[in-house]
Amino acid sequence: MPGFEVSGEEFDSETGLAREVGIRDLGIRMVALPPGEFDMGADDFKESQPVHTVAVKPFYLGKYEITQSQWQAVMGENPSEQRGSRQEKDLPVERVSWHDAQQFVKKLNQQVEGGGFRLPTEAEWEYAARAGSGLFKEFELSRYSWYRETAMDPSEAEDFVKVEAFSTRPVGSKEANPWGFHDLHGNVWEWTSSLLEPYFYDAADGRESMAAKGQRVLRGGGYTDAASLLHPALRHGERPDRRYRWNGLRIARSVPPATR
Repeated sequence: MPGFEVSGEEFDSETGLAREVGIRDLGIRMVALPPGEFDMGADDFKESQPVHTVAVKPFYLGKYEITQSQWQAVMGENPSEQRGSRQEKDLPVERVSWHDAQQFVKKLNQQVEGGGFRLPTEAEWEYAARAGSGLFKEFELSRYSWYRETAMDPSEAEDFVKVEAFSTRPVGSKEANPWGFHDLHGNVWEWTSSLLEPYFYDAADGRESMAAKGQRVLRGGGYTDAASLLHPALRHGERPDRRYRWNGLRIARSVPPATR
């Protein structure tokens, strides 16, 4: 695929796609996901009901959240709240709106041969987060997630903890999920392309229209959140112009028809 450099020698047997690739000069790594079906949603959350089976086509998804240095390289500025440390370049970019994310994708497509970059749909995001399993094990989260219990400075522990006591952490500094993705749970909430519309999920019913008005879905939970908010099925709707210190993104890329 144009604009990609292959990392390693592993290829997906079903699609023939290189398992891991990178965007030249930007350090953005992406992992191929094969087509498949999964049960989307959860009975625990009203917005995530009913549970239903969704089919996903092959696509590439960012191995990590977009970092401040990657955003800076594409956009020429850094909007993040958490700056000024030696780790800054590896921290996820935050305080970006859905509209900001769309501008990042637009500029990236102009810079990288072949284009095709976008935000993942919420179905694609959940497919990657579940990684072939419907289970959500809160007791394992500390191994691969930055959230309230792991992202707080211990010296700030009090009965009432201010938001400043928590911080994002360098992407990839926790374990990857079984499919090779880091920080899908925690660190920053991640914008998806999808409007917050009732289930059943149907990508063709208008919820993936970029021009439609309404709240857009964020997924994954953030560094100030309790473990329960990191559930892979939890949907959070937000106005697309809102910029918060816990909202960031990870990018997807469709697979061109010629490679399917």
